[in-house]
Amino acid sequence: MRICLVTPFAWSQPHDVNEHVAGVASGLRALGHEVTVLAPSTRAADLLAGRRALLRGEQADVIAVGPAIPVSRRSQLGVPVGVQANLRLALAQGAYDLVHGFEPGLPSLSYLALRDTDALAVATFVSADRLGYPPARSQREKLLGRLDALIALSEQTPSASSPARSASASSSSCARTSASSPAASCMRCASCQSGKSSSSGPAP
Repeated sequence: MRICLVTPFAWSQPHDVNEHVAGVASGLRALGHEVTVLAPSTRAADLLAGRRALLRGEQADVIAVGPAIPVSRRSQLGVPVGVQANLRLALAQGAYDLVHGFEPGLPSLSYLALRDTDALAVATFVSADRLGYPPARSQREKLLGRLDALIALSEQTPSASSPARSASASSSSCARTSASSPAASCMRCASCQSGKSSSSGPAP
């Protein structure tokens, strides 16, 4: 599978979510999948390499699609238009089978990628403190309806989200959603797709 992992946090700086994303990417590549991480960055060299990759239509392990901006559920600063355009271009060029956004409950690349992709969509919620975006309930429901699978990495996260559509999964399994996509009937993780059952392996 061609898999895209999207993180809202600067790849150039240490972050617990990015460490998790890097581990997921490594595990999926070991299973034979093609994996690209899309992320912001504060490092000029990363941004230049990302720009070149997009201009040339090249694939890379990590593509920096724009400069990092502060992200939080209270943030009033949206993703810059140019970065949104880079994200759409990266998704189109990648022709991914699956797009996996991490912490999409923030105004960020992850939210936009899951909202706009035509591929299978998976969301991972890491912290219960990073929920609540978009602020309008109808928009949140629209995003949840777009997803094929939800993953929660803590027991607190499902209880903090909407009871009707919570991500009631642990770090080792995916929660099946009631989305209308046929893939929702059995959309778990790439290790399942490859026929390998794992209680601790990474999800896409």
